[in-house]
Amino acid sequence: MECIKCGQANDAAETCGGCGLVLSTIERTESGEAHPVYDRYLVFRNAVHGALEGRIPQSDFKRFLDEESFKMAQREQEIRQLEIPPDALEDFREELEVGFEGIELYNKALFHFRQYSTSGDVTFARGGLDLAWAGNQKINEARRLNRKNRAAEPDAEGAAT
Repeated sequence: MECIKCGQANDAAETCGGCGLVLSTIERTESGEAHPVYDRYLVFRNAVHGALEGRIPQSDFKRFLDEESFKMAQREQEIRQLEIPPDALEDFREELEVGFEGIELYNKALFHFRQYSTSGDVTFARGGLDLAWAGNQKINEARRLNRKNRAAEPDAEGAAT
């Protein structure tokens, strides 16, 4: 199994030999693919590795960062504009806070990637990937909280769904 965080191939190990990630914690779809939320991290990882290895020109990498920054800002705006009934706000507060923490970590990762593209210092690229991973984990937690909150919502007959 390829580690979703660092890309190292692992046999039947419980933890990744490259980064130590506990592989059993990774959610997978029925087809064995990574849960869609991890796709965003993989896009970042592939772009950064492409830039580091010279497969992606710096101009293309900078354009990628601009596009991702725009997507993040757009998504954050969409979430901030959600209309949550006042009586349900407290139930969803933790989910929103964790989700916004994830977005903030992604934005910090993008900042680090920009620092790398300007300075060439790979420490920024690696730090950015760590931040993107942490943001990814927060977004996953927000999604779990959302599923929990939605499961606890009463249906039309007043019972939990």
